[in-house]
Amino acid sequence: MLSLYGLNGFEPLWKWDWGNGALLAGAFSRRLASFGDLADVEAEAGVAKRFGDADEMEFWGGFNIRWKKFPWNHVIHNTVAFSGGVSFATDISDFERRNSSANRRGSKFLFYLSPEITFALPEHRDWALVFRVHHRSGGQVFLGKGFKLFNRVDGGSQYGTVGVRHHF
Repeated sequence: MLSLYGLNGFEPLWKWDWGNGALLAGAFSRRLASFGDLADVEAEAGVAKRFGDADEMEFWGGFNIRWKKFPWNHVIHNTVAFSGGVSFATDISDFERRNSSANRRGSKFLFYLSPEITFALPEHRDWALVFRVHHRSGGQVFLGKGFKLFNRVDGGSQYGTVGVRHHF
């Protein structure tokens, strides 16, 4: 887990403080609109169980914008998606309380952000390996310092995740 806030810019992945946390998650997404072989817009809902320093359940919902067209897709099929929405945790972890900046209480409801990249064999595009950052925060870095929807929280937590996606 890592709070991106209070830092001067973003830390590269290899400098993250991973802490003592883990996340087991599942999500369902549905394509809402398609722009041919270029991009899709999807709705997503998910549920996760946290382990380690945080042991809450988490639920999220949002929208994905997925870019699908890359010149090497005939060799290895890739997509890149950017997701945004809201996240609800059943409790507030000590980590999130410490990293909530302005209010030091945290918030059960927070902004959800999840960029990802997928890799699949061109002949088996219905199965993909997914690398995703599962992030929740007050959203002020992305939505502006004046954004106060989530109890003046600007910090939060995030997990680097690896998974498998199957298209039905």
